[in-house]
Amino acid sequence: VAGALGESGGTNTLYALRLALVGDPQKGIKKDENPLVRRGVVGDLRKIGDLGAIFVLRFALVGDPRREIKKDEDLEVRRRVVSAVGEIDSAIAIYVLCLALVGDPQEGIKKDEDLEVRRRVAGALGEIGGANAIYALSLALVGDPQEGIKKDEDL
Repeated sequence: VAGALGESGGTNTLYALRLALVGDPQKGIKKDENPLVRRGVVGDLRKIGDLGAIFVLRFALVGDPRREIKKDEDLEVRRRVVSAVGEIDSAIAIYVLCLALVGDPQEGIKKDEDLEVRRRVAGALGEIGGANAIYALSLALVGDPQEGIKKDEDL
């Protein structure tokens, strides 16, 4: 899968890459067990670089409790996802990075427990820049008690 599909794009390609990266628990389809394959899939999604790719990358970075999708347990996969999403300058990319940085208690998403991933997310947000990225960084630095977001003491 890795390498060949990233060149073509399209709905079927994104779905095939999604299955390899995170599976589809609602249909009983498991992700590829080999983290090297999943890392390659992240590279393919980086090449595609559109909103559909961000949607799939989001699953690997933070999961989706409503769809019963768990984030990828391999730190290198998540680190590569941060790099890939950080290259796409869009409000959706900033939102996905913000989820990894501070989480979203209302969605049942927790911030990434790995400090290096959160630091990479902060760096990616700094590279993207703009008001939304600055807001996401400020959430990590000061928190937002009304939203249930605590400041990140480690950053």
